[in-house]
Amino acid sequence: MKKPVDAHCHLCFEHFKGEEDEVVERSRKKVLRVYDCGATPGTARRTLELAERFEGFVFPTIGLHPPRAPRMQQSVIDDVVRIIREHTDRIAAIGEIGLDYYYVKEPGERRKMREIFERFLKLAEELDKPVVIHARDAEEHALEVLEGYDVVAMFHCYDGSAELARRIADAGHYVSLSTIHVIRGSKDERTRELLETVPLGAALTETDSPYLSPVRGERNEPRNVWRIIELLARVKGVPVDEVVETTTRNALEFYDL
Repeated sequence: MKKPVDAHCHLCFEHFKGEEDEVVERSRKKVLRVYDCGATPGTARRTLELAERFEGFVFPTIGLHPPRAPRMQQSVIDDVVRIIREHTDRIAAIGEIGLDYYYVKEPGERRKMREIFERFLKLAEELDKPVVIHARDAEEHALEVLEGYDVVAMFHCYDGSAELARRIADAGHYVSLSTIHVIRGSKDERTRELLETVPLGAALTETDSPYLSPVRGERNEPRNVWRIIELLARVKGVPVDEVVETTTRNALEFYDL
C-alpha cells in the first residue's frame, strides 16, 4: 500500500526534543514524508536543522503563529522574514500564517495580526511560495484577504463550515483535514458534513503533531495521519488507497516539489 503525507506537523517543537530519531523512524514506516512547521525564529531554525538531518523525509515550512504575532516585537517578526529570505530554496511554503479570532479579541491586536498576515502574503507572492493558513474563527475573513494576493493556500487544520470549505476549493486552494475530526468521529454531524463536502481533489491530511492526538493521553505523531485518512475514506465511501493516492498527489502539487 502507498504511504500518505502528513501535510502539517511540528517535529521542531520542544515536545519531541531528544526523541526525533525514534519519532522519525516510526513515522517512516507509515508515512511518505512530513511537512514540518516552524512558527517562531527558534523553531524556524530547528525545522531547517531537522530537514537537513532527515533529508528527503522532513520538509520545512516557516511562518509566524498568528495568536502570538500581534504581541511580538518587530525585531522578532523581521527575524522570521530574514530566515525565510535566506532559506527560500529550502522551504516548501510560508506558514503557518493567518488570523485567529478565537484567541485574539482586542480590535487593535486583530488589526496588527492582519497587517502581519498581509506582510507574509506579500512575501509569498514575491518569492512564489504557497502559504499555509492558520484561521480559527476567522476562516471566511482569511479567504477574503487571500483574494487580494496571487498565492495558493492550504487551510491547515480546517474546522470551518462545509459551505466555506467548498468555496475555498472552488477558489483553487486546499483544505487540510486533521486528526481533530477523528477525535470527534463520524457520528458528529458537522464533521460528517465537512468530510462529505470537501472535494477529494482539494483535500490534504495532517496531524498537527504534537497536538490533536486521536489517542487520549498520548502525544500525536505523523504516523497517526492514517486515522484521518481512514475516516475520510469511510465517510466518502471510497477505498483507502484512493484517499492516500489523491491526498498525496495534492500535497506534492501544493508544495510543488
